[in-house]
Amino acid sequence: MKQKARLSISEVSTITGISTHTLRYYSKMGLLSFVERDSKGSRAFKPMDLLTLQIIQCLKDTGMSLNEIKRYLVLVDEGMDSVQERRNIFLNRKEAVESEIKKLKRSWDIIDEKIRYYDAVIEEGSLDTWQEEWAGKIDKLMESHQAGLTDEDLP
Repeated sequence: MKQKARLSISEVSTITGISTHTLRYYSKMGLLSFVERDSKGSRAFKPMDLLTLQIIQCLKDTGMSLNEIKRYLVLVDEGMDSVQERRNIFLNRKEAVESEIKKLKRSWDIIDEKIRYYDAVIEEGSLDTWQEEWAGKIDKLMESHQAGLTDEDLP
């Protein structure tokens, strides 16, 4: 399939899922300095710009601020001189994502457990279901607190 030489902001929005409003905002923030303008002054994205937008969205989705993303893009413009620093940025992002995944997994497990609990309550017709299990969980939480463990140390 042949690539178009230039893409409009609406085409880029459709392809990336980033709204035109957000793309304009990114441009205003200085994140899209790589995007050219056509003879009418409209943004004219190159197909390669889609990859940069993908990176911007990835970094944003991992909680990086727009100012930090802008700093990363400045480093990209520096070429080889900043490769190690850019690599470190992604290593830090990876650690942050891994930490977030662990937190979400713990939340997932708690939610899943509550669904099983409510299924049992509905099936048995009693809110007294799992009282012994809850008491055991409370004891385990209290023991870990007394031992100085954090929530992350718990299974």
